[in-house]
Amino acid sequence: MMDDAYFNKLRTKGLKEYASVRDFESAAEALNALHKFQETGGRWVFRGQVDSSWKLEPTLQRRITGLEDAGIPLGFAGDTERHVVEEFQRRAHQYDDCLRHLPKDVHRLEWLALMQHHGAPTR
Repeated sequence: MMDDAYFNKLRTKGLKEYASVRDFESAAEALNALHKFQETGGRWVFRGQVDSSWKLEPTLQRRITGLEDAGIPLGFAGDTERHVVEEFQRRAHQYDDCLRHLPKDVHRLEWLALMQHHGAPTR
C-alpha cells in the first residue's frame, strides 16, 4: 500500500513529467499519429482534457469537490457514485430511443461506460 506522501508527490508534479501533450487540428491527423505511435510500440494513449493545466481527476470527483467548495458536503465519493448509478439505472428505461439495449444490473462497468457516454459524472 502506498502512503499519502507518495500520492501527494504525484499530484504536485506536472502532467508533462508523465506524458507528452499533443494537439491535433483534425481527426485524420490524430488517427495518423495514433497509428505511428502503435507501430513504434506505444501502448497507452489517453484522450486528455481541454486544459492541460487541470488536475487529472474524474468528472465525479470534480463535481463532488465543486459542491463541497460551495458548502454542500457530500461525504464519501463511493456513496455519491452509487447514488448516481442507481438514479441513471432507474431512469434509463425512459430513454428507449437512445438506450435500446440496457446492460443487466450486475454489469456495473457496462453501466458506467454507458453513463459516461451520455455525460453522467463517473470516475
